[in-house]
Amino acid sequence: MQMIGRARHILLATVDETGTPRLTPVEECTQAGEGRLVVRAWIEVPPLENRGGKSQMVLLLLDEQGRGYQLIGHTLRSLDAAVLDGLAEIEEQTHFPQVERDILMQVEAVEDFHFTQAPVPRG
Repeated sequence: MQMIGRARHILLATVDETGTPRLTPVEECTQAGEGRLVVRAWIEVPPLENRGGKSQMVLLLLDEQGRGYQLIGHTLRSLDAAVLDGLAEIEEQTHFPQVERDILMQVEAVEDFHFTQAPVPRG
């Protein structure tokens, strides 16, 4: 939980209704009790429920060197915090998520996470 305040990047990993994985930057993340977090992000759809009726999700907390933690858990509830009207898309001709959501996450496991640099092939 201490890493939340020091994290350079926080990303939310979910799966949409077609089974496509999604990685979303997190706007804000705060502790909400023992093993629970509130994650605020502009996200198209709330995390998809799996066969067990839980919405699985992963939160990545990374520092400047790409080291950090992977918080694995599920959604307890999701609340729409703000909704856009689509005008920015018309002006920019770019798609933006239209709903900002507060997602209450129950953390089930914490694992170390780090990026490693792949060796450069020599010609």
